[in-house]
Parts: sequence; structure tokens; C-alpha cells
Amino acid sequence: MVLNVARAARSLAASAGAVALGCNVVLGISDTSYRGEDATSGQSGGTGATAAPACSTNSECLAWSGEPDPSACVEGHCVRLITPECPALLPNTRDGWLDALRHSDPDPVIFGVFGNVPAELIGLDGLNYDLALSEAARTVGGIPAEGDKRRPLLAVLCRNVYHSPEDFDRAIDHLIVELEVPGILAALESSDLEYAFRRHSAERQVFIMSAFEADPSLIAVDEHNLIWHILPGGASVAIPYGPLLDRTVAHLRGVGTLGPDEPVRVALVTTDDVRMLSMMSSALTSGILTINGRPALENSSDTFRAVTIESSELASSPPDYTETIELLREFAPHVIISAATDEFMDTIAPALERTAQGSEPFYLLSPWNVKSDPLGRLLEENPGIYRRIAGVNFAAAEDRTIYDAYQTRFDAAFPVYAGTRDRENYYDAAYYLIYAAAAAGKVTPLTGADLASGMQRLLSGPYSFGVGPDDLVPGFTALAEPGSGIVLNGAMGPPDFDPGTGARVQPGSVWCVDTSGKLHMDVLRVDATGHLTGDFPCFDFGEP
Repeated sequence: MVLNVARAARSLAASAGAVALGCNVVLGISDTSYRGEDATSGQSGGTGATAAPACSTNSECLAWSGEPDPSACVEGHCVRLITPECPALLPNTRDGWLDALRHSDPDPVIFGVFGNVPAELIGLDGLNYDLALSEAARTVGGIPAEGDKRRPLLAVLCRNVYHSPEDFDRAIDHLIVELEVPGILAALESSDLEYAFRRHSAERQVFIMSAFEADPSLIAVDEHNLIWHILPGGASVAIPYGPLLDRTVAHLRGVGTLGPDEPVRVALVTTDDVRMLSMMSSALTSGILTINGRPALENSSDTFRAVTIESSELASSPPDYTETIELLREFAPHVIISAATDEFMDTIAPALERTAQGSEPFYLLSPWNVKSDPLGRLLEENPGIYRRIAGVNFAAAEDRTIYDAYQTRFDAAFPVYAGTRDRENYYDAAYYLIYAAAAAGKVTPLTGADLASGMQRLLSGPYSFGVGPDDLVPGFTALAEPGSGIVLNGAMGPPDFDPGTGARVQPGSVWCVDTSGKLHMDVLRVDATGHLTGDFPCFDFGEP
């Protein structure tokens, strides 16, 4: 799996990975937000409209505000769903959101989403959420409700990148305070997710399914197990670096780059303002890495150097890496481990290659470095460098059956983007939220605590199902048995979550790039004994 997530930070003005929506028609945004207040007072940013009426169903509110500017009934008053910070509704396919709002017996469940919002309003993460919600709508009509009825599902899509903290605050408040959503799908950088959780989610017991990695700081503040993470944290992802470094050193001795008894020099470059990479680096130096027969930090500065830098992805202006580059040149490491973002591939590695003159290092790269464009440029400028590159990334499913079926459906649903890959973390996040809602039971109103309890029922049991439309009916049927649980396998694999923390526990896997620039993912994995297994196809890298 290639890490393709739009990093969100409140100080950034735009996010990466935006795409056009193609043939789908996207609901436009509104510049108003109402919550039972007189819009003429300016409290809600209104434009002179009358106060929102009292209501008992969403259908009444839809009739009041109209379909181009839809509203929902929350606590007896109509609340407009669309705001500048939250400009779209899902499922967008075939106006699924509108069908859900028109359904009044029972009213639908409204979730929140923080995701990439390009000019066309829905990016690749949103398309994956849309696909999951659309499949649930078409196949089962929603989650089970009393009287053998179904509650439709829709979601309000908010931006995950803002020009100011105030804009982010308005988005959080809209979802949690105004709409009172029980659950949120979040594609937010860890610090932003923690901010949103502390602002309202913890107090109001809102369940959050993060499409990104687990983080110790988030786990520490989450007393009620309300935050779950589709991707493992940095400490888990870092596990393969230990045996990978050992194999790299053996390879360098085998090809004569490193003498039989010569101590190996290793440098570790970390962007410490990205939490996941900081945690990964800490795990490396706290026990994963063994250098010259000793833990990393027991080596002298002659054989091990750790350098921290600012991430170019989060900086307000391009950082200067001159000092870091000079330090690395002087140290002349045999191996450089990158726990860094784009700046390592765009600036640091190219600068080192230009002046290496026979002492070129072997690079062990990070999940952020597995991007085809920077790798392609590095290969083009430095023929043969592919023989000195390997990396670690989030591991994809070993059994590709569910993943392949998901990709086939994605390509059919969004032919403009057929062939787009490695977004299964978003798709899985949506399905775990849907199943958690079904597993919560026929409760009204559905709460975040209910969703958290429902998640616990998806980790083990006598029945095993996969995400996707084919297993929705039998999966929901199995969950209807009181007290029973199921195993919900995602496109990323089994539900390897720690039930006490909501964090996924899964080691990373090794990737490489061949002479043509083609990426080969998941070529080596860590087995139960801590050794690497698998075939390494990119160059002669010795034996596991």
C-alpha cells in the first residue's frame, strides 16, 4: 500500500491529491448556517432570511430550505447542512444524500467527514467514502431500526485544511454542536485530530474513525475509546527497519562497500513536526535499531548520528536544509534512514548524490518517500541509485481478494479515475463506521458511545465477512444476534486493532524500486520471529 493521504494542518492553505469529480454533479455550497436563530441578527452569518422553523422530521426542513440548500431537523429546529467550511454531502452518487433526507420513518443518521475538498468539492478520499455509503444505501438501505425498518446514512463533508484556526473551529462546531453527529470519518493530521477531539468530541462523546495512523498522544487523551485508527502508528510501522538495516549492512559487506570488520556509519534524519514520523524515529532509537552490535544510542557520534529537521510539507515557507546536508556530507554515512517527508527526496538526497564521489550512501526510506515523482526524478538524475534504495511503508493486505474486488468496484463507479490505487484506508474507515452503527443495535438516538461499543463487536466472532456490498446482508444478520460478534475484514486486511486503544497494530512492510522506476510494494514482511520474509525483485539484495 502506498501512503496517499492529504496531510491536514490548520496553517496550510491547500491540500494535496485533489481531483475533479468527473461525471457526478456535486451539491454547491451555501454561505449561511442556521440553528434556530433569527438570521437577521447576524449570529449565523445569515443573509436576511427568517428564523429557522421548529420541526419534527428532516422532510419538513427540506421542504422549508429547499433542495439546493438542504437542512435537517436537529433538536426540534431546522439546521442547514451546508456551510463554507463543510460544502458537500455524501453519498453524492445518484443524489444518495437527497434520498436519505427525504426518508422520514425513521429519520436518517447524519455523520460528519473531514476530508480533502478540492475546487470540485470531492477528492479521492471523498469518492471512497461515497462508494461505501452508496453501496450500503443500495444493498441494505441503511442500518437496522425498530420494526424491521432501516435508517439511511448520509454525511456532511468538511475541509481538512484551513486558512485559519477559526475556520477549523467553525467546521468542528457545525458537525458536533449544531448537527450533533454521533460519528465522524476523519482524514486529519494527528495534531488537528487531537484539537478537534479536545474541542468538543471528548465532552460530547463523538466517535471518530480516523483514516490515518494511530498516535500515542491521541490514545492518551481518549479515555472512552472513542477514536479508532485504520492505519497503525509509527512504532508499529517502524518494526521492519531493524532487520532491514541488518540485511543492508550484510549486503554492503557482500558487495565490498563496507569492509568485513569496518564499523558501519548510520544517520537517521527525522522531521519531528510530523507526529507519526517522530514516533517512528523514537521507536527506532529506543530498541528497534542495532548498529555495530549495540543499540543505536550506545554508538558513538563516529558511527551514529540523528538529525532532526522541519518538514517542508508543514512549513509556511521553504526551510533551509543546507546545514543538514553539510553535516551528512561530513559524516559520510554508509546508510541513511529517512524518517522524513518530501524534503528528503526533493532536496537532501539529490544534494548528497551530487557530491558523493564514490561514497554514495544506501537509503532506507520512509512511508512519505514512496512517491513516484520524486523517485522518478532521483532515478533519472542518478542512474543506478535504485540499487541503493529500499523503504518501509504501511503494509497492504496479504490476501488481496477483498482489495481487488474493492478496486474493481471503484473503477466501475468512477471511470474517470479508473486505475487510481492505494486509497483503501478511506474505504475501510467508512465501512467500519457503517458496521459499528449496525452493531450498536436499534438505538435512537445513536450516540458515539454506541458506535464505540459497536466497534468492539467487529473484531472477533464465529462469522467472518469482508467490506463491500456482497456481505452487508449476512453481516447485518449476524450482528442482529444479541451479544454476538463478527470478524470484519477490510481491503487492508483483518481487523488488527487493539480493542483497548482503538489503534491498529500491524508492522510495516518493505518496498523497493527497480531500474525502470517501478515501485514494488510489500516485497518483504516481518514474520513472527522478527525476520524478513519474501522475495526482493529490484536488485540482488542477498538472502533474508
